[in-house]
Amino acid sequence: MFAQTSLRRRLIALAAASLMFAVLVPVTPAVAATEACPSSIPSAGYKDLAGYSAETIEAVNCITYYGISEGVTAALFDPAGEVPRWQMALFLVRTAEDLGIAIPVSTDQGFNDLGTVSTAARSAINQLAQLGITKGVTATSFAPYEPVPRWQMALFLTRLYTKAGFTLPSGSAQGFVDTADLPLATWQAINQMAQLGVSKGTTPGHFGPNGFVYRWQMALFLARQLQACRAKPLTVSISPSVTSSPTSESVLLTVLVREADGSVVSGRYVDFFVGSLDTSKKCVLDTDASLAGGDAGTGTNCKIDSNDPKTNSIGVATVALTHANVQEIDTVYAWVGATGQEFDADEVTSYSTVQIQWTLPVGKLVVADKTAKYGTQVQVGAELRTSTDQAVPLAGQKVVFKVSRDSVQIITQSVNTGSNGVATLIYTGPADPTTGNDPTEVDTVVAFWDKDGDGVDDGAAEFDDTATVTWDDAEPRADSFSLTQSSVSGPTGAQLTLSMKVVDKFGVGYPNARVTFVVSGANGTTLVDDTDSSGTAQVAYTPTVSGIDTIDARIDFDRDGTIDAEDFDYGDVPDQSHYVVQTAPNLTDGIHTFDLLGVSASANAIDVVEIGTGNLYRLLYDTSNDLFSVDNDGKLIDAFETALLKLTLPALDGAGGVELRTNTYTTTVSGSSTFILETS
Repeated sequence: MFAQTSLRRRLIALAAASLMFAVLVPVTPAVAATEACPSSIPSAGYKDLAGYSAETIEAVNCITYYGISEGVTAALFDPAGEVPRWQMALFLVRTAEDLGIAIPVSTDQGFNDLGTVSTAARSAINQLAQLGITKGVTATSFAPYEPVPRWQMALFLTRLYTKAGFTLPSGSAQGFVDTADLPLATWQAINQMAQLGVSKGTTPGHFGPNGFVYRWQMALFLARQLQACRAKPLTVSISPSVTSSPTSESVLLTVLVREADGSVVSGRYVDFFVGSLDTSKKCVLDTDASLAGGDAGTGTNCKIDSNDPKTNSIGVATVALTHANVQEIDTVYAWVGATGQEFDADEVTSYSTVQIQWTLPVGKLVVADKTAKYGTQVQVGAELRTSTDQAVPLAGQKVVFKVSRDSVQIITQSVNTGSNGVATLIYTGPADPTTGNDPTEVDTVVAFWDKDGDGVDDGAAEFDDTATVTWDDAEPRADSFSLTQSSVSGPTGAQLTLSMKVVDKFGVGYPNARVTFVVSGANGTTLVDDTDSSGTAQVAYTPTVSGIDTIDARIDFDRDGTIDAEDFDYGDVPDQSHYVVQTAPNLTDGIHTFDLLGVSASANAIDVVEIGTGNLYRLLYDTSNDLFSVDNDGKLIDAFETALLKLTLPALDGAGGVELRTNTYTTTVSGSSTFILETS
């Protein structure tokens, strides 16, 4: 299974080292898609860009895609908003990461006016100072809330360009008539940005150096800066050798890094880690996992560093993943970034994930013996288990089945296990030799877990197991049945369902057998139904008289109306009793004792037989009733019902054991009745 690569975030690939220090000649700013911001970059979905140029909208989409900037909300970019210096610090640090610049760990650079900015902004400001991209407005002040003027932006971007390893152009005059009074370094920076195509000026001949930078302008500057630095978005894909594995095995993880045009990227560090992300999108490591070929284990860091493997000449990096003896699902992350960069899903521009399911080690492969009817299909399952017979839900494992009959191999077939760790071979048996009672025929089935994929049974190393499939005919008949009712007891007027399940000697439902149900007693009736394809016949009747109904049945397999030797007559089918109860009348004061027939918790009802009289009653209760055990400690209704439902019903002993007692009882359940559950 391949993980999806993030559509929104991609990393940047710098040009080859031989080009890193080349002097760029002046270029014309591109209006159409560029290598850094190709047309494949999706829309960021902002709703407030109407009226802006196509290049501006593409630039906003591009820097959002790279993770340099996000909107002020999910739907708004605020293109006309001014950019404060604290915000520009964040943009520039993220751009630096995308250009492969190693970002130092933030340390205090002496600015004493950062107390109210966010932690992320404070770190970015200090990191820019450490990189030499900003110097502050004074040695101790950064002025984080001041808007960025265009002349400052030129200085920031030229320093960033140099830090990325490129040589700036000459900085010769580019025709701006409003920059003559600026310091030489600033004047040169403005002209260098124009030479690089990063800036065009506000109007022909004017740069507007003292104008503030708006967010739409910032998007253009940074998108063009990416192009000037020859940035390209990368895609990262991760492929595991298997997606589920026992903890006794290792999983090979292969990562491929490509540029947007599909060309491979060699020599890039790839960091792997196993775990999850916290609420701030930082990594949380799973210490049960260990990566060989990546960081030493997964507890070292989530950082691009020299401990990480590099992509080879075909853009591939690999690691082996192992795991402690714990069943769980792991998420593996693979990502590329600038050296020293720590993983943060809000800032990392290219990463991919894959999930690996770990199971307990396999200790055996179990194949069960089967009996089947001549000419039918049989399913033979081979189940992966631990040495202590626990199921191992290991999917996608190759199991080879070899079937022999009369010492001749007739089937060789490989089947992958499902999510339950079971591989199932399905094949059809030999035809029934005659219509009479024939001898059985036995197939021998050998199955083994083909771990090495060579199709050869390596014996105990691949946990081979042997079973038999015995083919038989339907003669002599050995059918079985079960008669059931939908409830043991119920009130008059409540429909009762009767079912008969008939199966043959192979455990398969027997269709088209005629079942006659006979009800005698309080509500005599006769009902007939034929079994369906599953071997089930089902009828229903509605008792109208309180009393005990006796239910019997017979099965006529050939439906000829005659009970032959192969059929089951009434005497062959054990009778069942159904107790038809009536709503209890008002009972006199004193103790009444009952045996319990059935419980209907949903109806707040108990079906009982009164000891001594044999009367069948339905006692109603609700939360107004008082419930007591024999030691007179109060019980809640739900505890009372739970105790009743655990009993084997009907509980008929006629004298003690499990019984109910009640004092004065009225049919209105007014709260005057008290139930006592007697369990001794």
